[in-house]
Amino acid sequence: DTFVIFLVESLTMTTRRRFVLTTSLLAAALAVPYAIATSAPTSMRYSITDLGTLGGFSSVALDVNNNGQVVGSADVPGGKRHAYRWENGVMTDLGTMGIDTQFEAWGINNLGQVVGIATNTGDIAGAFFWEDGEMSIIGEAIMPKSAFAINDAGQIVGTAIFPPPDVGQRAFLFENDVLTDLGTLGGSVSIAWGINASGQIAGESFTDGTPGGAFLWDKGVMTNLGTLGGAGSRARRLNDAVQVVGKASRADGVWSPFLWDNGDFTDLGALAGFGLTAAEDINNQGQVVGSSWFYDPVEGVIRVGDLLPPGTPWSSLDARAMNDSGQIVGSGTIDGLRHAFLMTPAAPIPATSTWGILIAALALLVSGSLLLRRLGMRWQ
Repeated sequence: DTFVIFLVESLTMTTRRRFVLTTSLLAAALAVPYAIATSAPTSMRYSITDLGTLGGFSSVALDVNNNGQVVGSADVPGGKRHAYRWENGVMTDLGTMGIDTQFEAWGINNLGQVVGIATNTGDIAGAFFWEDGEMSIIGEAIMPKSAFAINDAGQIVGTAIFPPPDVGQRAFLFENDVLTDLGTLGGSVSIAWGINASGQIAGESFTDGTPGGAFLWDKGVMTNLGTLGGAGSRARRLNDAVQVVGKASRADGVWSPFLWDNGDFTDLGALAGFGLTAAEDINNQGQVVGSSWFYDPVEGVIRVGDLLPPGTPWSSLDARAMNDSGQIVGSGTIDGLRHAFLMTPAAPIPATSTWGILIAALALLVSGSLLLRRLGMRWQ
């Protein structure tokens, strides 16, 4: 240090100025890679679209396909709730089949086919199927049932009240006009929530005396997926890689969202560092969404609200489903009303390569050298 001070003090004024400028420019050039690396974005960013209503006050979105078509339910004038399909800014009422009741659309495949529930004063009345403007009841109209998901092969899953001798609420698979009872894990109640492209099904079965068991159904066999060390679990959806999500209890009795993959449980709540609700959906990229949170295999767990730009007018977001492009649907509060939303990932900022960093530093040095040459001519 003493030698450097002596060296600088021994320089002429002109040389000293050049020395200071040169070292400053070199330090700035060397700082470019660090500045670029540390300022690179680490979180994802989304835009959000208000899907509106069918003329009433509120709406909710429950599913989205890979074409960005959204389904759910919305108020109509007079207070009734109708199922809808939203596409490119237009919300379409799916109709009522002439029945004066409530309708909810729960699932949509990539062909635009929709399934859902027709209810009667809160009780399950019948599952419906909608395609090209036509709505029909799934299976026998007298059997109360709900439909929650449909794959591109037209296979539909849900839950139904089966008549004797198999009395009870059972998960079902409907295909080729045949309604199949998927059974239970030992109790009398089961629900099928999701189905993938291969016809594998995820759901929950309430066994006698237990709070439920997550299951994977494949080719006639229902398998209990287990728990996070506690007494119960409930599976919600699965992707084509047979990754299953839902919620399960830990040994301490706390329920936490999980990701099940080939027998391995991941406690997503433990990864977050903050309380999480159940996992609602998973796409084929392995991204998971829950009511108030989002999980990405690279980014980790992020609050849904943090995906939006600062100052967003939306609050109390409740995410329900997502597609393979990462679009997220659900409902939130805006202007004091609950509306369905569609969140779409913003275009990612390209990562700066090593060559890009070096070129930026070199450009700074070259411009600095030209500046020094001009200043040198002025100081002489």
